[in-house]
Amino acid sequence: MEKSLNEMKSNQSGTVTQLRGGRTFKHRLRSRGVREDQRISVVTRQPAGPLVINAGKTQLTIGRGMAKKIIIETEQ
Repeated sequence: MEKSLNEMKSNQSGTVTQLRGGRTFKHRLRSRGVREDQRISVVTRQPAGPLVINAGKTQLTIGRGMAKKIIIETEQ
């Protein structure tokens, strides 16, 4: 099931299938370890504010606007 990273819950994981944005957006994410076919998991999701995710061995914070543009394939 595909959904945006913004729709995922805490402790849910999946594989990045698409980065919907311009060249700068994609470069910014790829330089931080978020790439297509990369397995990521949501560590913390607050009702408002950024999401904390694990991408490989890297833990990073993604804002809601960026999270809406990251499409994830989940197992469920």
